[in-house]
Amino acid sequence: KWLVGQDTSRVKIKEREKVERGIVREAPKSKGKIITTGKVRYRLLGKTGLLVSEIGVGGHEYTRDGAERFQPYAERLELIDRALELGINYYDTCCDTEGISLGKVLKALKARDKCYIAYGENVEGFRIYNADEKFIREIIERQLQCLRTDRIDIFRVLDFSISDFAVKMGIDKAEEISRVAYILSKLKKEGKIRFSCFTTHLSDDLKPFAGEADIGNLFDVLQIRYNFLENGASKKIIPYAKKHNMGIVVMKPFRKGTLLNKYCGSSSDATYTDLKSPDDPIFANLQYKEKGLAYALLKFILSNPDVSVVIPGLSSIEELIENVNVSISD
Repeated sequence: KWLVGQDTSRVKIKEREKVERGIVREAPKSKGKIITTGKVRYRLLGKTGLLVSEIGVGGHEYTRDGAERFQPYAERLELIDRALELGINYYDTCCDTEGISLGKVLKALKARDKCYIAYGENVEGFRIYNADEKFIREIIERQLQCLRTDRIDIFRVLDFSISDFAVKMGIDKAEEISRVAYILSKLKKEGKIRFSCFTTHLSDDLKPFAGEADIGNLFDVLQIRYNFLENGASKKIIPYAKKHNMGIVVMKPFRKGTLLNKYCGSSSDATYTDLKSPDDPIFANLQYKEKGLAYALLKFILSNPDVSVVIPGLSSIEELIENVNVSISD
């Protein structure tokens, strides 16, 4: 039995460990949640039992400054190939174009069984809470085709879908979320998806979007917005996820680039207009700044042992290596 590790080498693990399709399904015994294999570090994704690289590749193909950059195939191929060599096994996608791109690359590299794919609805996802089972199945079948695969490892449900719909229709949030979770449980049994994830763009509390829904028992993974500036999740959301043994995926580690003093996204997005320079007073207590601000910001997130994986956007081999260096350094 084997575990894919750093620099395409294979690190032998004990025979007792369960391995599915060449990927560890249950992690090796360890004293903590963080396991080092070769030079790359892996963490348990909560109750899923999956062993994931603590650095992943974020969806939307965002650059560090928040701009969308849909890469040419050859460039994407090189980037993912190198990421796999460095031991990264967690890849997030958010729309059809990303799924098609990633699926094509993984097929060319014959690497589907060397990684985990997370997918969450974007545009059409605004309707997911108002969707019947047929519609949700259609979403998943479409993505399976885009990704050229027979299963989605982590299927994400987005929180912002339910807020406007709930207000307009006067529905019970907990009831709607429970209904969607039930549909996803059926798809799990069929093998279409392996695990479910609830995604929140809030950084302080789940209730505004989830109501009284029992998120911890309805879903396997929680994806959150958590960074050096927006760190409120450490007070309520992360402890809640830990209590329910949920895997924790962190998005927006650079706050769409504003923590790196740049932002090339939509000018109408008021949330990200406040740029922060490296000498901004808010970074006074940020450790590892001497190694670069991006390094320090990722290190801050990974210093929380309850985080399973952080998924920064990247657009070059150089940024990829910088991200991985955060993981392998002491």
